[in-house]
Amino acid sequence: MRATAMTSALTRSVALALATGLLAGPAQAQSFGTDQRYCDHSALSQVLSTSKSNLIGSAAGAAAGGLLGSQFGKSSGKGVVTVLGVVGGALAGGYIGRSMDDTDQNCVGQTLEHAPANQPVAWQNPGSGSSYWATPTADLRGPNGEPCRNYVTEAVVQGVPQRTENTACKQADGSWIPVAQGAAPLAPAPAPAPAPAVARPEAAPAVSRDTVFQVQQRLHDLGFYVRDNIDGNWGPRTAQAVKNFQRSKGLKPSGALDLDTLAALDLRTQ
Repeated sequence: MRATAMTSALTRSVALALATGLLAGPAQAQSFGTDQRYCDHSALSQVLSTSKSNLIGSAAGAAAGGLLGSQFGKSSGKGVVTVLGVVGGALAGGYIGRSMDDTDQNCVGQTLEHAPANQPVAWQNPGSGSSYWATPTADLRGPNGEPCRNYVTEAVVQGVPQRTENTACKQADGSWIPVAQGAAPLAPAPAPAPAPAVARPEAAPAVSRDTVFQVQQRLHDLGFYVRDNIDGNWGPRTAQAVKNFQRSKGLKPSGALDLDTLAALDLRTQ
């Protein structure tokens, strides 16, 4: 009886801390930026931290898991429940999935939860230096009417581009689980208005050849430009590398060398 009462009190304390702390934070904290084209890897990592000072990752947090799921699963805290439940499986599989840590996988889950269709969400893992993009491509319905989404996961891991396509469905507890191969076919959901397509720039930017050379060198150092022809000549491969870098920094992926992109590259124009 005493142990049961202590566990119940501990559970209530943790739930209260989460309700008054995480759930009372700004809307951006609940989506971790994934509704704004980027995933706040650092903030999400802190929520998933297993340090003793973090209630979510501690034994106290684990003891409160059932209560949190029942209390917050149908409220404004559903985004946090998605994080607490981590993911029901590797949302990004194959080589990309093996390169990801739990925070990266949950960035994919948050993207499925909050990002509109056809809007890419970018982030970079500060530990591995790998860059990732997750893009929901179609909204579907599962056999029981549950929301499902097709999505593409792209990455630059150790300078090598990778791409996978998957489908996942949302569970009652708010987590997203990949659909197994051979599962029952999913029905299309009413499609929202598609996001405007971003033009793919091919024309040379209005900057000097020396600036293009510096941009290529910087992108090469960061793992976005893997070709050896760093020659100061603008072309489609340089434009694509710029576009991938912009996504990783939460910038508009225009592929153009605007002032914000040059600043993010730590380069100055004359």
